[in-house]
Amino acid sequence: MSSFKQFPATPKGIRKICHSHGIHIHSLRHTYAYLLKSSGVHVTTAQRLLGHSDPRITLGIYTQFRDNEIEDAAEMMRNFRSKG
Repeated sequence: MSSFKQFPATPKGIRKICHSHGIHIHSLRHTYAYLLKSSGVHVTTAQRLLGHSDPRITLGIYTQFRDNEIEDAAEMMRNFRSKG
């Protein structure tokens, strides 16, 4: 039976665990921001959750688009046009 280890409570402990898996601790922050965006969380809400002083920081640094987002946006526009 495997036992669970307690999650580290300090940045140094988290960094050590991440490093052992080849992950930079800041990658966790990028992942969190991306998950917020992918879940439809508004950028100003994400800004506050991430502690940024300006939503442009959140948009410029931490958000990336998924490959299918451009095509999804185009499809939404086509659907909108066909309804009107």
